[in-house]
Amino acid sequence: MHAALWGSFKDWIHEPMLWRTLADSTVPMRFIAAGGDIRPNWPLQQLALLVPGGAFDVVADVPHDFWATDPELWRATCSTACELLR
Repeated sequence: MHAALWGSFKDWIHEPMLWRTLADSTVPMRFIAAGGDIRPNWPLQQLALLVPGGAFDVVADVPHDFWATDPELWRATCSTACELLR
């Protein structure tokens, strides 16, 4: 998924209606930050507040790529996030 998003990043990030479309979305979304990531999590917090059904969570003490370093925790985190969206 990351490779696909990164491959098209330059296309969709320049879409003029990106933020308007997200703000008008009726799709519930959960944004999950890795607690040990060196990148700031405030952009995800902003997105969670922008979209009507948005929520923000932090998984403590994991690196940015915890899907690779701790796949079991990654699966559990994603499963829980999906359950909470129902």
